[in-house]
Amino acid sequence: MKEFNTTGVCIPEKHYMADVSKKIAAIEKMVEEGKYFTINKPRQFGKTTIIHLLKKRLEEKDYRVISITFEDFDQQIFSESKIFVKEFLLTIRDRFEFNGDLKFSELIEKNLNQVNNMKDLSRFITSMIGKSSREIILIIDEVDKSSNNQLFLDFLGMLRSKYLLQQQRQDLSFKSVVLAGVHNVKNLKLKLRADEEHKYNSPWNIASEFKVKLELETAEIKSMLKDYAGEREVAMNLEEIAGKLHFYSSGLPFLVSKLAEIIESEILAAKAQKWEKRDIDEAVKLILQRDLSNFDTLIKNIENNSDLEKMCRDLLVEGRKITFNYYNPTIEKGELYGIFKNDDGSLKIHNRIYEQLI
Repeated sequence: MKEFNTTGVCIPEKHYMADVSKKIAAIEKMVEEGKYFTINKPRQFGKTTIIHLLKKRLEEKDYRVISITFEDFDQQIFSESKIFVKEFLLTIRDRFEFNGDLKFSELIEKNLNQVNNMKDLSRFITSMIGKSSREIILIIDEVDKSSNNQLFLDFLGMLRSKYLLQQQRQDLSFKSVVLAGVHNVKNLKLKLRADEEHKYNSPWNIASEFKVKLELETAEIKSMLKDYAGEREVAMNLEEIAGKLHFYSSGLPFLVSKLAEIIESEILAAKAQKWEKRDIDEAVKLILQRDLSNFDTLIKNIENNSDLEKMCRDLLVEGRKITFNYYNPTIEKGELYGIFKNDDGSLKIHNRIYEQLI
């Protein structure tokens, strides 16, 4: 029996999931076009699940996919180029080995001692791709782990150089590179010396704009509810319930699943096997009473940034109408943390639950 999932990656065989095939198809198209890009969304917006589903889809199309996370890398690994490049290759080796791709795990093992810096890593990547009969995709999750680090800029610079040379048919590089994290790479606050400031904007200016919205649409929420209702033999007006869930959550995946989980485990347990619109109202009251890490992060980000706190007060207490302008650093930061959204050119709190919580 499946369940609603609010922690970690969603697995179709284990969890009730929204049908996000349209989102996967849009991202897949970017990969097939050879784009290098960043998926930057707040935590619990479904990034890791999207990456998992994307990897499966790309492998079905016979791509060789390297999917790693910098969450596994401690700060010591980012302290020196030699340590970083070796750990990067060892992590890739582990993925190849786990997937039974022994030819490439052995290739890395054989050449590991010859890779000591970024230039060596670049040459090895060229060699590895040249030996692959399938195009190789690189996906790195939790790139925020590497923020405040010049070494990460060097790594991006290496990928940028290979991308540009490949375009000119002077090198081989990954078919596509996908980075994922809360922050966009260009927003990372990197500790650079004054004479290195010019490097700040250069390493990732090859990245294509990522326009796929990870928030769930009403139809996508409906697909999850249909799966649940069919398996559990629960009655509901799918369109009506999905619309009400979207009304409160604006499609934020964590909130949708958490509200559904509360209805299933707490509200439905005390009555007949039927979901009604008022059950969602009750679930909203209950979720606002919970001590959730998602809420803790939201409040912490507001309290730690006086400009965000003032703008939230202007919106919610003073009732000010504010035009959405992404070049306003406070608005940019608020959207980055999932606090704000662009509502037809007007600045709004992302969803009605956050609005009540704040």
